[in-house]
Amino acid sequence: MPDALPAAANARLQPVLDWIISEGRLEPDLGRFVDQVMRRAVDAGLPIWRFYIGLQLVHPQMIATGVLWRRDAGYEEVPRLHGILTSSAYLGSPMQEVRQKGTTVRYCLTDLPETAHSVLHELQAGGGTDYVAFPMRLGRPGSIPVASFATGCRTIRAPALSAATTAASDAESRSPITTSTSSPSASARSRPPSAATTVAWRGTATAGPDPAATTTTSGSITRSSAGITQVRFCGSAAR
Repeated sequence: MPDALPAAANARLQPVLDWIISEGRLEPDLGRFVDQVMRRAVDAGLPIWRFYIGLQLVHPQMIATGVLWRRDAGYEEVPRLHGILTSSAYLGSPMQEVRQKGTTVRYCLTDLPETAHSVLHELQAGGGTDYVAFPMRLGRPGSIPVASFATGCRTIRAPALSAATTAASDAESRSPITTSTSSPSASARSRPPSAATTVAWRGTATAGPDPAATTTTSGSITRSSAGITQVRFCGSAAR
């Protein structure tokens, strides 16, 4: 896996890999192991918002167990009872798709069709922007374990706003970026300045000469009579 990543990503993730093969491999609890790996990955700069891994069991009551991790809530163990594989929660889901196809599946959560599975719409409603699930190859027969990742929005509140806008300006100066965004709505423009106003945008950004390397961006700015109080950014890479 490291060989498939850009050199800059390899350098950022090296401390995570070092921990896995040293201290991490000695952690006996799967939930704590996942929590430590995800926290280190986020600290390294990966925009992971949600992670889930499901493992098959030989158990009289449970067919599988899972660990669900969220960036703002830590981890929880999720037991899967017998019968889950014939329920609407599983049928048609990305998990079933990965197991049937044996390949990676990916969904842009900011542009979902109405027919997408309910779990994807739930992730979208929670602030998710991108979703990808991978089959985990094991040297044994049986159901394929699946690991899924989702990226999500980050909310920045004053006084952190000034630091965030400075960082965004620095990033823009280092890389040529072209953007396409929509204008604020007429209702937002016509509101009196004393009222709290939220202006939302959505567009695409292309960094560098490769037109395929695009990012879907969206967000909102909330301004009150006291000034800007909240800025919300979302983004999902096109590849």
